[in-house]
Amino acid sequence: MSDHKPDEAEIIAHNIAVSIVARLINATSGYLDSPSDSLEEQMAERNLEALVQATVETLSPESMGAIIMTFTTLIVATVDEAEAQKWFDHQAEMVRSVLGQSE
Repeated sequence: MSDHKPDEAEIIAHNIAVSIVARLINATSGYLDSPSDSLEEQMAERNLEALVQATVETLSPESMGAIIMTFTTLIVATVDEAEAQKWFDHQAEMVRSVLGQSE
């Protein structure tokens, strides 16, 4: 364990990251749990897309990094190790394909 004691700004930033991750998880769950091809699914999808768009457009890269790290920590802590690795591998492939297009 580190002897680093977080200051007030670090605590606030972490709380904001956790709050945003919770909102993203709830919006994702709403989308995934809605009946396929339903009005409910369409609304949940629009809600999720709007939340992601607003998050990406308004936060700094540092804040987005904190959110990604918080989300990653939750995945690793709650999902089977093999399933988590499969998810991370899939994400890496998606990022690779996007980065390859921009070059």
